[in-house]
Amino acid sequence: MSGKRPGKKKPNKSTSQKKADPEAARLKREARAKAAALREAEKRKQRRISLMKQIGVIAAVVLVAGAVVWGVAKARQLDPVAAPEGFNEDGVIAFGNPDADVTVSVLADYSCPHCRDFDASTRDLLASWEAGDEVRVEYHPIAFMGEGSERALNAAVCVVGQDPELWSPMNRLLFDNQGNFSDDSLIDLAVQAGAERDAVAGCIAERPHQDWIEYTTKREQRRSSWNGTPDVRVNGGRTQARTGSALEAIVQGELDK
Repeated sequence: MSGKRPGKKKPNKSTSQKKADPEAARLKREARAKAAALREAEKRKQRRISLMKQIGVIAAVVLVAGAVVWGVAKARQLDPVAAPEGFNEDGVIAFGNPDADVTVSVLADYSCPHCRDFDASTRDLLASWEAGDEVRVEYHPIAFMGEGSERALNAAVCVVGQDPELWSPMNRLLFDNQGNFSDDSLIDLAVQAGAERDAVAGCIAERPHQDWIEYTTKREQRRSSWNGTPDVRVNGGRTQARTGSALEAIVQGELDK
């Protein structure tokens, strides 16, 4: 018989720990799940913040781009300038039958050598059309070749202001004297064309039509159809006619249709 006294058996330490482990494990799992949830929530928050920043940057870029486009468009816009007496809102002065079946349009610069050559070759033909009923002749003068061009065109407009019928002789004198566009020379040419010296001298010297000249020139240059000078069109269609005979053949073809 053993000498040990009977009594309660001491609990096994490892057994009590095993019983406690499931509860501890559950608590740890919950803690880890909460921590993971917090981390995920923080990630979503940071993603939202990052997305908002990106949207803000894109919006700023769009606004800047829009402002640049608007600024360029605004810079390209021209403030309209009323046409002087004798010219329509398109910058054109016209002669001949307004109901003619054919319209010949000439866009030219007084400092353009090719325009001078075209005028020399076609002036008699154009004059005959201006006096007849079959063809309407439109002139659209511009000045993109410098101050001399601007001075010459201003002088032509001054002469038209006195009498529109003086346009043709003044137009031809300006081409014949290309490059000689001082105020005194222009006044003398205006008088040769039939204008009264006192009526045009101040206008030629003071250049009151400068704003319109710049406006009509820039407007024409910004049109998609701009192709330099001379620009010769028959019923709106551009031609390569640069001599009287070539232009007459094209016009006759239109009249025969």
